[in-house]
Amino acid sequence: MEDDIAAMAPGELLVLPDIRFLSRRLYDAIAAADGRGVRILPLGRAGCYDENGKERAKESPIFELKQIANKVPEVPPEFKVDMSASSIMAETQVNGRGELILHLLRPGNTSTIPELRVTFGDTVGRCVLTPPPELFTLDDGCSLADAQRDDDGRIALAIRNFRTMCSIVFSARNVKGK
Repeated sequence: MEDDIAAMAPGELLVLPDIRFLSRRLYDAIAAADGRGVRILPLGRAGCYDENGKERAKESPIFELKQIANKVPEVPPEFKVDMSASSIMAETQVNGRGELILHLLRPGNTSTIPELRVTFGDTVGRCVLTPPPELFTLDDGCSLADAQRDDDGRIALAIRNFRTMCSIVFSARNVKGK
């Protein structure tokens, strides 16, 4: 995890889960990323305990990431994935081949959504939409109806007949610098 944090560039967003057990080494990696201009979004409490379970004093700079300057209170708009339907989980990642992938999962679904609209930020300009991205799914009739960049530079997708899950892959040819 420290190596991943060390590779983050200024302006990127580091989302920290409810990370109550925080080693000095991991905190130093977070602080170094903060110093490079990486934005930090802590979800829950941070650094209450060290890696051995010992409670930290509330005065400790590690407790609640007190000395982190680039803390943000919520996900910045350019990192959000917005959808026209609720109860859908989304994750983006870049695989080893440099392909940007958007995963969508709808647990406990009860029906098919005729058209799901999805928009997400292209924070580092990775997505070029020619040729179009590919959609992979086990849902019958699910397909990518449209993929384009909106006026704000976000990627806008229209997915037909979405029910349970799909993955949308922007091929390596579509990733700038790859």
